[in-house]
Amino acid sequence: MRLYNALAEKFNGKLDRTSAQQGIEWFAEHVEDAKGNPGKHPNIDLLFKVLDEDLILELEVLKNS
Repeated sequence: MRLYNALAEKFNGKLDRTSAQQGIEWFAEHVEDAKGNPGKHPNIDLLFKVLDEDLILELEVLKNS
């Protein structure tokens, strides 16, 4: 989840094509495995879905209390 926190900070809480592409670059070492094994890497699957469906989602950073 650190990756999504970093994306939220870098892209002002917005998960869209641009931020999803950045996330895929950051997950580079796992991308091929995720493509070949849907469901094995749900965080990467979500990034693919954002790209494939041109979604715009809001990321909310939750703070530990």
